[in-house]
Amino acid sequence: MTRIYGFSLLRNGVKYDYPFRESLASLLGLTEGVWLALGKSEDGTEEEVARMSGLHVKPTIWDENLRQEGVILSQQTNLALAFLRESHPSGWGFYLQADEVLLESEFNQIHRDLEQAEHEGCDAVSFRYLHFWQSYDRLAYARRWYPEEVRAIRLDSPIESYSDAQGFRHHRKIFHSNCHIYHYGHVREATAYERKKSDFHRWWHTDEEMRKRISAAKASDAEEPTLAWHGPHPNCMNERRGAPPRLPRRSVLVYGEHTDLPRGFWARVNADLSFTLDVDRVSSHDPADVVLLRNLPLWRRLFSRPPVPRGMLWKGSRPWE
Repeated sequence: MTRIYGFSLLRNGVKYDYPFRESLASLLGLTEGVWLALGKSEDGTEEEVARMSGLHVKPTIWDENLRQEGVILSQQTNLALAFLRESHPSGWGFYLQADEVLLESEFNQIHRDLEQAEHEGCDAVSFRYLHFWQSYDRLAYARRWYPEEVRAIRLDSPIESYSDAQGFRHHRKIFHSNCHIYHYGHVREATAYERKKSDFHRWWHTDEEMRKRISAAKASDAEEPTLAWHGPHPNCMNERRGAPPRLPRRSVLVYGEHTDLPRGFWARVNADLSFTLDVDRVSSHDPADVVLLRNLPLWRRLFSRPPVPRGMLWKGSRPWE
């Protein structure tokens, strides 16, 4: 039997409007318990955490002098990891940050993936990321967005978090799962979101660098390319999301054949699909309602750009499934 234990870090979750309750709830749903490095907060976060069962809490103090490359985040992550290893030196540790949530319907597949990873001698498992951008129905996909990251590690390995805790190091072999991490860090109450961005820059930059970074970010944020998301969200996010908007059922032209993707994929698509290999039909269609499963002929590609990429634009990212 695969044993899975969760670990995480948290500080000022209320102040910055993190979905930390939902994140911890999803992690508790997958694992046998969660070991949490809880930084001293100023907003009632400790009281909120105390209301949840299944958590093993290690109080911590954040070092205000660690202002380079976000290393305070990996330091706190490693405190949570060491706290977990004290109780469970073997098995799998599953890590989430406070703005990351798991999809309940993927729990069984995650268990199977960890079992397969163990069978193949892997000591780390990476998961695909969905980065929601300022809305629960828009996904960011540009080159700056990482398509996957390690989130499950063997506890009997030397693996540790590093830098700004985006990932882990010292793993020998990674298993690549098709399950997802839902990243909601950029979908929050507006005032708390701006406060978080401003305050968190100080864990990476000097005061002077902070002012320049914040100014540049405001300009680039408005131009962030996104795609529409019509897929599911975790059930634990329902209250936070509120009533989802009623979207009209769309008609989508797919350049390719039904067999180009697994059968289960199409069952999740809420749209009326038409498949074609007719290049002229694709060219005359509204690009917003076209999905390319195959490359167009070279002469067409010279004069057109696929409206929907086959994957995130990060170099080396796997195609979406």
